[in-house]
Amino acid sequence: MSDRDLALVLSGGGMNGLLLELGFLRRIRESPLWDRVGWIYGTSAGALSGVMATLDRLEDMEAFVLELRPEETFRPNRLWQTPLNGLHDYVLPETIAERLAPIEELAGLLGAAVGCSRAVTMAGWRPHTDQVGQTGTKIAPEIYIACGISGATQHMAGCKGAKRILAINADREAPILQSADYAVIGDLHEVVPAISAAIRAARSG
Repeated sequence: MSDRDLALVLSGGGMNGLLLELGFLRRIRESPLWDRVGWIYGTSAGALSGVMATLDRLEDMEAFVLELRPEETFRPNRLWQTPLNGLHDYVLPETIAERLAPIEELAGLLGAAVGCSRAVTMAGWRPHTDQVGQTGTKIAPEIYIACGISGATQHMAGCKGAKRILAINADREAPILQSADYAVIGDLHEVVPAISAAIRAARSG
């Protein structure tokens, strides 16, 4: 295993984000964990500026800010990779892609689209257009399969148009279960592949 086996995801925006990341990263930089950090993902310009300021890369920060397009302020699509200490185009970590793959597969079998929560878009794993919620996309499918969704009010405002909701959640107390028409209590990483396997078996039989 690589010595640099940790990744940080920073999401603060604007000047507040820059100041928050400065304080946080300085603490991390002074701790033993710093030598294990391999990637720093910034989902906002403020977050990445904080990274560069902490690493004393002021020339890089100036160039980054001057080249920043308005639409990239909260989605700069960049990462800082140590020990290379430079900006790189955003690359989805293989481990995240692997965890999303079963959901993508199920969606493909059903001819469905994949949505996500605000936390997923803030982490930069999917675009904001995929976010289901009050400040994201409002959907009205025949059935909404909510995988690991807690059921926050903001998210439920985006999927209340669904005719049916199937919730897959390991937490028996998850708020979404109160709104779901159907529920499976279990680990989505086990349940979702099982559903896909059942669909393939039914179609091949």
